[in-house]
Amino acid sequence: MVLDLDLFRVDKGGDPALIRETQEKRFKDPGLVDQLVKADSEWRRCRFRADNLNKLKNLCSKTIGEKMKKKEPVGEDESIPEDVLNFDDLTADTLAALKVSQIKKVRLLVDEAIQKCDGERVKLEAERFENLREIGNLLHPSVPISNDEDADNKVERIWGDCTVRKKYSHVDLVVMVDGFEGEKGAVVAGSRGYFLKGVLVFLEQALIQYALRTLGSRGYTPIYTPFFMRKEVMQEVAQLSQFDEELYKVIGKGSEKSDDSSYDEKYLIATSEQPIAALHRDEWLRPEDLPIKYAGFSTCFRQEVGSHGRDTRGIFRVHQFEKIEQFVYSSPHDNKSWEMFDEMITTAEEFYQSLGIPYHIVNIVSGSLNHAASKKLDLEAWFPGSGAFRELVSCSNCTDYQARRLRIRYGQTKKMMDKVVSPPGKWAAGPSAQGVFCLFLIPGSVCFQHREKISSVQTQKTPEITSAESGLGSFRQKPILYCNSSFSLFGFVFLNSRGRITSVSLHRTSWRQCLPSFRPRRSGCKLLS
Repeated sequence: MVLDLDLFRVDKGGDPALIRETQEKRFKDPGLVDQLVKADSEWRRCRFRADNLNKLKNLCSKTIGEKMKKKEPVGEDESIPEDVLNFDDLTADTLAALKVSQIKKVRLLVDEAIQKCDGERVKLEAERFENLREIGNLLHPSVPISNDEDADNKVERIWGDCTVRKKYSHVDLVVMVDGFEGEKGAVVAGSRGYFLKGVLVFLEQALIQYALRTLGSRGYTPIYTPFFMRKEVMQEVAQLSQFDEELYKVIGKGSEKSDDSSYDEKYLIATSEQPIAALHRDEWLRPEDLPIKYAGFSTCFRQEVGSHGRDTRGIFRVHQFEKIEQFVYSSPHDNKSWEMFDEMITTAEEFYQSLGIPYHIVNIVSGSLNHAASKKLDLEAWFPGSGAFRELVSCSNCTDYQARRLRIRYGQTKKMMDKVVSPPGKWAAGPSAQGVFCLFLIPGSVCFQHREKISSVQTQKTPEITSAESGLGSFRQKPILYCNSSFSLFGFVFLNSRGRITSVSLHRTSWRQCLPSFRPRRSGCKLLS
């Protein structure tokens, strides 16, 4: 994940001052820009010198061949005149005046100079890249400039009643319906481990089905991703801090051969965005195929380093969860990516409106954006049991920041793209070398299943059953609805003729219609009338 190097080069139309300003607005070190520009300038000089030295080496070989063809004496003198040692001014005429033995000596010295230059170039390239990977994407003009997310995130709009309060939080409710095992989960899996069971398993599956069908009806292709990625690929989609704070490393055998003692290093995915971003790695995508829209479904794994003591109860912040992700490959031209960005957040809003979950949309401040995001909108649901807004959806436009390192390019051939003009707007990322454009990537979650279950079980509007059309109508098997908790748990189970659960849908009711078998498991819990 990197910016285009030409954005740092004034002679290529770049503007280092703009990137320095972006770093300041992100509350990151602007000195990285100056360090990168310096390293890049030295790298370019070194590469220029290496190119000239290679030309000189070829000239030496050509001159030797011509002299041998003319059967000129090779000579035994390997001494080199001082003026010849200045390789920058060495010409074909100067070489022609030397003996073959002297030219061979010059070629040997040129080889040594090339090796030295290549060593310096590799060192400068590594230094340049270390700075480049820590410089964030250019910001969209609408991003609030602040380093205080709690105080300065801009609320764009609100939907539903975000003032109602409830007595019980999801921590109480999931235990009362006997759908959660936290203590035993921690014994088996460690901190924040858990078991889901009973009706919550059905509810989770209903949410997954509903989310995938919602996206499928909007032209998204459902995709089930790998759970781990090779290290070299993960490095192209994740920023450096994620390896320390978020990602789990998995070490396995290098191959399936029993005598193979090598090891293979992989990383568990933190979101399906990561493997989907790499799905078209090293490809040229045709304009007529865009946009490409995926509905990613995967289990996600996060270490949650730095969250010690926060949300330790319940299932809000856990190490393993399921998530449905919107992911779009968009054209870099004509503002298409920003139109798609608006469409994606609208899709997420309509999804939560259909579930009756109140929320607001917030524009995340510059200091809290990750490196890749040019802009990020979060959908934060109102949790009546907690009396707080909590994030359920994040939608970001990463422009070409991710695609550049993944080498996902726009068009069919590099030659064709030489004639393409730059996208409009200073905040929009520009073309790479030779005018080649990278795709704009737009990741946006639809639902974190574990968090959506929380907002679902805390949400209630009326004691009446809501319309069956508001949930998974096609998920029903029987038209008899029963509530699965004493507190209007958002989600109904369906019974067959023997009273066994067959499925669950997304509706609400009151305790008086609840399923008798779902009794609070803790003796200290009282039923509400």
